[in-house]
Amino acid sequence: MSRHPVRTAIRQLQDQGLVSRNKKAGTWVEATAPASGYRQALASLEDIIQFGEAHVRDV
Repeated sequence: MSRHPVRTAIRQLQDQGLVSRNKKAGTWVEATAPASGYRQALASLEDIIQFGEAHVRDV
């Protein structure tokens, strides 16, 4: 298998909180199931602006 699909798969597992990666220490399994809950993906400035316009925070 080439490096690209392996790196992509490990990055997805890291995003889900299943593994952690550290330089000179390797990749470690952190959980056997993804953390539950919803996490808003804000990948660009437009996403952040839209999120701010659509949501009101009462303190």
